[in-house]
Parts: sequence; C-alpha cells; structure tokens
Amino acid sequence: MRIFNLKNLVKINDVFYINKRLNVINKNFELFYNPKLKRYEVHDCSKLYSFITSCKNYPNSQLINKILSMNHKSIKQTLKEIDDHNNKIEINQEEKISLLKSDQIAEIVKFSNKELNQNLSNTQIKKIIQL
Repeated sequence: MRIFNLKNLVKINDVFYINKRLNVINKNFELFYNPKLKRYEVHDCSKLYSFITSCKNYPNSQLINKILSMNHKSIKQTLKEIDDHNNKIEINQEEKISLLKSDQIAEIVKFSNKELNQNLSNTQIKKIIQL
C-alpha cells in the first residue's frame, strides 16, 4: 500500500537484503532513497505518516539494529503506560470504596441519632463495621 508522501522516493531493491530483514521486523517496512534529502529512509507503508528512521550512508545491519532498539523501547514504553493506567484505576477504585465506606458509616450514625435517639460510641461503630 503506497501513501501519497512516498511518491518522491525511490524504492530500493538492495543486494544486501535489507528490505527482507526489514520485513521480518514488520511486513510493512520498506527501504527508500530520498533524492531531495540525499538519504536512505525506512517507511511503514501502512501508515499515513510513515517515516520510521533514516541514514546517510548505504543501509546495513546498523540500521536494522537501530529499528530493533526503537521497537524494544516502544514495547517498554507501552508496558509502562499500561502499568501506570492500571495503577491509576486501582487507586480510583480504592478511593471509591473508601468514600462508600465513609458514606455508609455516616448513614448508620445519622440513622442511630435520628431513629434510635442515641449516639453511637466508637466501639459500637467498629462492631457494626465488622458485621
């Protein structure tokens, strides 16, 4: 799938099989030469903003290693974002539970004061909570 921003680039069919190695990393990665900027570029041809990385010299295994390390960082970053999100959800749930508990205790105390005409002591409240 070609995107409009790739039209000024020259697709590279290299003798070192860099394209094949890129395809192992991601089937949508392709190697191009940008004559205007005089550099080699890797693009993800499935995306509108397809630029991944570039290099001035003819691509070699260093380019592959660079892309692999970028993917590795991306995975670590994604996992960190998931963990942060899960922690935030857990904290929100704990806050909701705490708020619900305090509302229920306030309702019990209000009921006891109004209906039973007696004030509950701290020990009585603790016994009610344990039930």
